[in-house]
Amino acid sequence: MVTADERSAVDRRKTTFMVLAGWLFLHPGTVLAADAAAVAGELQTAFNSWMKKHRIKAGAIAVSYQGRPVLTGGKKRDARTPARVASLSKTITALCALEVLRQSGKSVELTLQEVIPQSLAAVRLADQRYRTISLAQLISHNSGIQSRYHQSQLGQLASFAQESKAWQLARVLAEPLASDPGSGYHYNNANYLVLGVAIEALSGESYERTCQRQLLSPLGISSAALDRNWRVMTAWGGWRISAADFLALIDHSFPDNTILGRAPESTIALCDVGRGASYGPGTLLRKTRQGYNFWHAGSWRWKGNQRNDRFGAYFAAYDNGYTVVVNYDHDAYDGQQAELDGLFYRITHPR
Repeated sequence: MVTADERSAVDRRKTTFMVLAGWLFLHPGTVLAADAAAVAGELQTAFNSWMKKHRIKAGAIAVSYQGRPVLTGGKKRDARTPARVASLSKTITALCALEVLRQSGKSVELTLQEVIPQSLAAVRLADQRYRTISLAQLISHNSGIQSRYHQSQLGQLASFAQESKAWQLARVLAEPLASDPGSGYHYNNANYLVLGVAIEALSGESYERTCQRQLLSPLGISSAALDRNWRVMTAWGGWRISAADFLALIDHSFPDNTILGRAPESTIALCDVGRGASYGPGTLLRKTRQGYNFWHAGSWRWKGNQRNDRFGAYFAAYDNGYTVVVNYDHDAYDGQQAELDGLFYRITHPR
């Protein structure tokens, strides 16, 4: 249902556009910029209202249109200040893996036996099928891994300030696969834990340093890093990055309805998730009449080990050129994330 406030916001934007339409032939860039600024303003207003409704004290937002930044803002948080993004870290990890493979001339179809044979030999494998999992299957959550170790065993660690990848990997590999690699989608943090280990093996340096040097620094992103208190979430959820910098990463990686300049359907690392959507390199995506919508959410809640933390983030890159990134000091379970997604979509796609 569209509320009266939402209808009023849409009517105001349509009125603004009609007033400016007379300038179209003389100043087309001015008209497009003004309309994009109006949309961005509505997105910020909706985000602020959503935070107030759910008693979220701090958050930041960054918006672009056709690859150009339009708005940065925040409530008790600057959009240029690094913030924890939980599972949006998977977007960084997947894009980092693709860049490492590109620079090394290697294929995303490499298997774990080919990439991390020493890591596999160092632990007791509960399932020999682990050896046949490809990097593409890890990226697209199509590996057959359905581990819940991070929920049941993470609390055994004395500190979350180290990545502890070997400890985590041993617990993942001690569980049998739930299905054959390539047999279907199942979202699981362990896929990206293993992908982080593979990135280190391919690059010869730490996961964090590889992503900073090969992916982020070339884009002018210098402040992003693993969160010092949550390094244990590493490649599956451990990054801190500002809303403005994450926006730059998304606009670079998913330009003009593509994945790194290529048609999404040509991407090997893609798995159908149902209802017309797929999971690709750290993003969900769906084909539309205009192109593609890309989106992903991150949400984390932890209480224990003398720590009580909640944080989340979200991005959407739409088929009509708008991209929005938000982060906030709360997790967004229980339909709250779907609510925010719906608000943003209706604003960027008025009927």
